[in-house]
Amino acid sequence: LTIFDTALVTFPDSLKALNNAGMLRLNKDTAVKAKEHLERALYFYEDYASGQFNYGLALSLLDENLDAVEHLQYALELDNKNWKCWGYLGQTQVEIATKLEADG
Repeated sequence: LTIFDTALVTFPDSLKALNNAGMLRLNKDTAVKAKEHLERALYFYEDYASGQFNYGLALSLLDENLDAVEHLQYALELDNKNWKCWGYLGQTQVEIATKLEADG
């Protein structure tokens, strides 16, 4: 349980708490929970660059790469100076291409 989980109990619709709770879970083991928090954050504010970026990362951790690319591209439309996002977008596109090539 993190401080952001506690904040979500008190403020279940807090964009910042949802985004931070999701961001803290961006790893393979907790990506499903991160995706849930970030989906909820984007429900309230779709044009949130950080939320789109974090959601794209969660999707890529879950091997949902086509959807991840869509959200990472949208994050860059909102904030094209996010160099981490550019990097993850490129990495995710390479993963898609590699999988397509391996599948024939």
